[in-house]
Amino acid sequence: MERAAGGKTEESGNAMNESPQVLRYTGYGPVVERTEAAPTPRHPASTVFSWGILVLCLGVWAGVGALFWIPLLLRRILTYSLALVAAMLAGKKPEAAAHTLRDAMSFYWRGFTVTAEMIAGQPGPAERADRGAENEGLSGLAMVTELTWALLVWYVVLLATGVVETTPLDLWRSLAGIPWWEKVIQPAVEWGRSIRP
Repeated sequence: MERAAGGKTEESGNAMNESPQVLRYTGYGPVVERTEAAPTPRHPASTVFSWGILVLCLGVWAGVGALFWIPLLLRRILTYSLALVAAMLAGKKPEAAAHTLRDAMSFYWRGFTVTAEMIAGQPGPAERADRGAENEGLSGLAMVTELTWALLVWYVVLLATGVVETTPLDLWRSLAGIPWWEKVIQPAVEWGRSIRP
């Protein structure tokens, strides 16, 4: 079997068949590779709708992904630098840290690729059957950690550029200055007493 031009394969008897499409990307784990047969034709309206949803999702990812990518990249660079110092002192190579840095570097662009594949592509039969069987993404605690780190980085950036002028000490003073007992706790206790029989 020889590969002919245009992604076709030529078998004996000169029958032309399309070669399967292979999609390949890496996430936070092993390389994911999917081979698909030729896509099933879709109704034109559903194709237009799918492209509209794809453009919307890619637009949202462009903003949200960047908000997470820059702090993630900053943290991975710092982690790699510390791992590099430790590895040089030990006479080793920081391979694990380099791998996580490469993952962080491609995080933003992989988001576009995976989004386009998931929305515009068609899942294979095994994937349709197993949809929802795997726990995709991060755990709740890991997601909260990523969100907290991103908020902290952007707060420091905005504070350093003068966009935000409230320091954490100012926030603490304003929270401590609220009459919590008179405004929050005491009314809640009284309300609780009033609804009990």
